Amino acid sequence: MKNPNGYGTVFKLQGNRRRPFVARKTKGFNEKGHPLYITIGYFAKRVDALKALADFNFNPKFVDFRDITFMDLFKKWQEKEWDNLSESSKKRTNATIKYLEPLFNIKFREIKFYNLQELVNKCPCRFQTKNYIKIIFSKLEDLALQFEIIKNKCSSFVKVKTEETKERHIFTLEEREKLWHNIDLPFVDCILILLYSGWRISELLNLKKSDIDLQEGIMRGGMKTEAGRNRIIPIHPLIVPVIRKRMNNKGEYLIKSTLSNFGNQLRKVLKKLEMDHIIHETRHTFRSLLDSAGGNKICIDLLMGHSIQGGIGEKVYTHKTIQELKETIMLITR
Repeated sequence: MKNPNGYGTVFKLQGNRRRPFVARKTKGFNEKGHPLYITIGYFAKRVDALKALADFNFNPKFVDFRDITFMDLFKKWQEKEWDNLSESSKKRTNATIKYLEPLFNIKFREIKFYNLQELVNKCPCRFQTKNYIKIIFSKLEDLALQFEIIKNKCSSFVKVKTEETKERHIFTLEEREKLWHNIDLPFVDCILILLYSGWRISELLNLKKSDIDLQEGIMRGGMKTEAGRNRIIPIHPLIVPVIRKRMNNKGEYLIKSTLSNFGNQLRKVLKKLEMDHIIHETRHTFRSLLDSAGGNKICIDLLMGHSIQGGIGEKVYTHKTIQELKETIMLITR
């Protein structure tokens, strides 16, 4: 049965394609009288394409994917994938997308390799943020390929220069004391929490107030690896007042900040205090102090979120285990 005039059409593209059926509609004509089309979408089945065409006629909206801009494609990707992302990934994406602003209003199909490479080169942030710029763009390219907006990905050719590996140094006793004496400076309390807990920065930022039990003296969190997830970290008595004060702030999370902003703030305060450290050295210091104090190897691995060697299977936090973790963490003194 023929569709009514102006209703639109569904047809199948040649070749072996995952989404061969196209739903489209004429939106007008050019100066030579040739039709201009609105492409509604590409579909695996004809019935899906027909349904999309019917939905479009019921609620018309402009969906010419061929001329879609970077930002419009990003919004469509959000609609499709956002609910599948972890909270940390959402925060990181929101913090990183601003560095792609020069591309926001450019048609996605017109963005070339050198545009993205130049943007990455000029980004003032460190390797992790630059690399995540590339990751975001790659995700959008995957969606653009599905809609046949582009034929090839250019992000795979973009080079992100790695930073020179810096020799790790632990925070000395004098430096730790200096932090305690300057605890009223913004974000110094966060450095102290990291030093006395061993959390990764991303783990600390994902810590919700509901994950903290001040009465029992424990925090529960962690990520990145199977061994690191849902681990228990006793709250060292020295940082109880620090955490209690943070618990009184508004919001769901212990620390409300993006990863990028948090890292920048920590670097600023360390520079102000004339301390030459990268932030991950808080975790390195935590481990080193426990090793030097003769801490139990298994307990240290549990605290760090490392896989446990020696045939020990899944970690189980019994009352005895938690008590042993508390005794281990108390080996770190001021």
